[in-house]
Amino acid sequence: MVLLAAAVAGALLFGLFPAVEPHLPLARVTVGG
Repeated sequence: MVLLAAAVAGALLFGLFPAVEPHLPLARVTVGG
């Protein structure tokens, strides 16, 4: 449940602030893993 919420939050951040978000690789690993 928490992972899903984190994935959604990461996706929103990635979509809203792709250039500002410093955790792009981490987000990819979270979504992919």
